[in-house]
Amino acid sequence: MGVRIEVRIAERELQALWEQHCRIQSDIAALLSEVDRTQCFRDDGHRSVKGMVLATLDCAEDTARRMVRHAKLLASFPKLAEAFESGRIHADHVEALSRTYANRRVRDAMGDAIQDLLDDAVRCPMDVFGSRLRSWERLVDQDGSFRADQGVQAGRSAWIGQVGDEVVVRANGSALEGSFLAEVLNAFKAAEFEADVRAVGPNGILARSDAQRSFDALLAIFKAAVDDGPKAAGPINVNVVVDQQTFEDAARRAAGVEVAPRAPGSYREYRCHTADGTPVSPDEVFAASLVGTIRRVVLDSSSVVLDLGRKRRFIGSARQALLLQHQRCVFAGCTVSASFGQGDHTVEHSRGGATNPGNGDILCGHHNRFKNHGYSVRRDPDGHWHTYRPDGTELGNPDPPPG
Repeated sequence: MGVRIEVRIAERELQALWEQHCRIQSDIAALLSEVDRTQCFRDDGHRSVKGMVLATLDCAEDTARRMVRHAKLLASFPKLAEAFESGRIHADHVEALSRTYANRRVRDAMGDAIQDLLDDAVRCPMDVFGSRLRSWERLVDQDGSFRADQGVQAGRSAWIGQVGDEVVVRANGSALEGSFLAEVLNAFKAAEFEADVRAVGPNGILARSDAQRSFDALLAIFKAAVDDGPKAAGPINVNVVVDQQTFEDAARRAAGVEVAPRAPGSYREYRCHTADGTPVSPDEVFAASLVGTIRRVVLDSSSVVLDLGRKRRFIGSARQALLLQHQRCVFAGCTVSASFGQGDHTVEHSRGGATNPGNGDILCGHHNRFKNHGYSVRRDPDGHWHTYRPDGTELGNPDPPPG
């Protein structure tokens, strides 16, 4: 049996391998940029850089296309190339930026925004950077975003059919409508989970897997529609976070008022997404607000919801504010949705911590219990979360090797 590796050693080795991977990706991009500049690929009869990559590496076409995309981006923006080579940004930043650069309708505008986008890539967690990049692209390409939203709405469909021995359910529609469907399914899944917990046997094992409960929840939704099945417990809400200007601009457009395009430079303040971070159309959000309930939340520069007062526990509106403030558990590396999380005090109530969203975090049940082992989470002045071990060292930022 092998010796059990210590987690900090594993983290250091993983980080070193990731940095090596990014350096290799940077070198490949620099090489392909030079190949493209000199057109030397034509010497062997290749029609393009991508063709040379495919012939040389025998890789998947998507891989070759991605390599060429990275090379074009970094050749166009030396600042990005230098940041990638030095390790200030990594391969996923370059991939996200290269996809945006591939949109011809925003390509010319990237030159003016590249320093801001680079600063965000360096300073922000990857999910925050990705959200800001999508916001910037949407603000620059407002006509394209509108046409895309219309296309999705016009192409909505649903289908249930037999494929072999299985039944397949397939649907596509707008992000907002999809979020509503997901909330309904999650509510029924929660009811199925509670039923399993109540029926758990002496061995403590639940009768069904999560995948099985998901299908049974979908079946329960259809049965409930014909009054022949259990209903979800409590109301089902879809929360949408939208900044005031975006909402008011959508209202003016709906009233037939011409609205000036929003400045792309305001992308950091732009908000229009569901509570789990799924981008949605502002016009669809406004339309939904006329026939349903929509929660508008004012966020400060650190994405903290306005104070809701001091109570001992995070319940009711205070917990709802935390759910809107966070898309997932804030423990480093966790991707559990905030809707399944537990509101908690960042600074414990017993140590004078106030019960307001500025002193609140969302942790999944596992990581909330893990805090009892001395782990803690803290938010920095930019609104980004960090997780610390009992000795004060940070997860995701391994200590350098001794010596």
